[in-house]
Amino acid sequence: MLSRQKVKAVIDTSFWIHSYRSGLFAYLFDYLDIYVPEAVAHEAMPTIPSLPTVVLPNVQLFKLLVRANLIHVKTLTDVPSLAFHVGETEAIALAQQSGYALLIDDYEPFMYATQHGIQTLCLADFVVQLNYDKVITLQMARKHLEALKNELRDSLITRALARLIRI
Repeated sequence: MLSRQKVKAVIDTSFWIHSYRSGLFAYLFDYLDIYVPEAVAHEAMPTIPSLPTVVLPNVQLFKLLVRANLIHVKTLTDVPSLAFHVGETEAIALAQQSGYALLIDDYEPFMYATQHGIQTLCLADFVVQLNYDKVITLQMARKHLEALKNELRDSLITRALARLIRI
């Protein structure tokens, strides 16, 4: 669980995209000082080669947040060789090297980071936190978790639902 005092956290592209699509991204900045490695920044700000002037809304927002210094892009010098995509690998490495929390929705990298002692949260965990802090209602939390069923592994949703029941 996160505290209401801001926590330094590394977000992966999956977490960013899911938080944007769900509308939960606006709450992130109340809880987190957000860092991303360069690979995640590149994934979050792609260009469409056939339409180079088109900028998707989530990409535009990410760019604005970087410019406003609300998302900090970090360069890594020591990137381990892991069996994940480059963004996931760099996000894990940055979290581990900096001691920051890792926010990631991809199941295998999530489990790897958890097993290696990194404080790891997925968006479903963040929904539980928002409900715990009474920022969103139980009904809203359940609705968000239901919507995330298409994006996150069932076990992450089930775990979050069980935590909601205990609150």
